[in-house]
Parts: sequence; C-alpha cells; structure tokens
Amino acid sequence: MIGGVAAGTLGYTGVGGGRSNPPEIDRTTTPEETPSGIVRYERPEQVVDPARQYFATLKTNQGDVRIELLALFNDGAREATNSFVFLAQQDFYDGLEFFFVRQGFVAQAGDPTCNAAGELDCTGSGGPGYTLPVEADDRSHELGTLVSPAIIEGQEVNGSQFRILLADDRRLDGKETVFGRVVSGMELLSALPDRLPCFGQDPSDAYPCQTEPPTPLVIEDVIIEVT
Repeated sequence: MIGGVAAGTLGYTGVGGGRSNPPEIDRTTTPEETPSGIVRYERPEQVVDPARQYFATLKTNQGDVRIELLALFNDGAREATNSFVFLAQQDFYDGLEFFFVRQGFVAQAGDPTCNAAGELDCTGSGGPGYTLPVEADDRSHELGTLVSPAIIEGQEVNGSQFRILLADDRRLDGKETVFGRVVSGMELLSALPDRLPCFGQDPSDAYPCQTEPPTPLVIEDVIIEVT
C-alpha cells in the first residue's frame, strides 16, 4: 500500500523493502508465472542502446501521452530506462491503470496488480519481481518528468512503477530516478480527476481516500520509438 499520502508525498512501495543495499543488475531474465497470474522477472534484459534516443508513447483509453526517455550515456538513467523499455516490449504495461492520481502532485502507474480487468486487488505496491538502484543526478522533479518511485530512499526504486509529476516537487531530488519527460499529452494528465484508492483501509482525515474511485486512465499499449 502507498504510505505518506497525507503528507503530500507517496511513500515507498514494498517490493524488496528491507534490503539495505541496491541490487546488482546482472541483465539475465527468467520470467516466472506466479500463482496470481502476474509474470515476474529476475532482472531485465539489456535492450537499450545508450548511444541512441528513445521515446515511448502511452496509448490510453483517453488519448496518447508521448515521453522522451533518458537513455543516452550522459543522461545517467540507463537502468530505469532500460527496465521500462524491456517491460514495454513484454507488454507488461498493457491493461494497467493509473491507479493513483492527485492533481498538483502525481499520476502513478505500473503496478501489475492494478489491472483494468479487475482480476486482482490493486495494492499500489506491486512490481515486476526486481528492484533497481537509484540513479541520482542533478535532474529535478519538475512538472512532466517521469520518475521511478523510491522503495528505499536514495537506494532502491520500483522496477516497473512510474510517476508522472503534475507539478514541480523537488523534495525527492536525488532520492529517486528521473528517467524521462512528457513531450505531449500533459493536457490529458492535467485534466484527470483525483483517484485516491483506499487500498483496503478506511477513509480517514489523514487519508481521505475514495471507496469508489473514478474511472481510471488505462494504458492499452506502449509504443517504443528509437532514433
């Protein structure tokens, strides 16, 4: 479950929580079908050429969002970009919801339990079976940036979840991985209603969640372009 919402920042999702050091990325992949039907991977394959520029188009049920990914040698976000491209090539994101939206903050997706088909309980803490090290540099958390959310602040990020910032928020600069920016489609994201699921808890003053959240923005496909 996502913590810290009332404080104005999403907390750290629970995949791999408790480890004190970032995982070693050995680039091998061994997909495993879990009892829940979610495919998990030990590690993402190396699919990105850091000498080329990558773009991703999120085809959604409400329109397209096009994102410039940071994959070049001097961008410093190669792990997160490679993971995102790898999972997109596996159709991992197809059918997943933007399960959390708060205007003036973020829109978040990439949890495999938050599928529009409603086959599983959306937990807000799901991932692809692996985590990634934080790739921190001087990039700021600005409106329209694409961010891998932290699990252990400054050390690990979720392997599949991503946030698109709906406002500048520099409190987590250097503690998460910024690995892209929206180049078109922000008007779609900025028009979304707040979506604050309860994740199994009751609404409270600290977290006034919605027992019946509005219809989600759903990713139908992710198209990767290379230039």
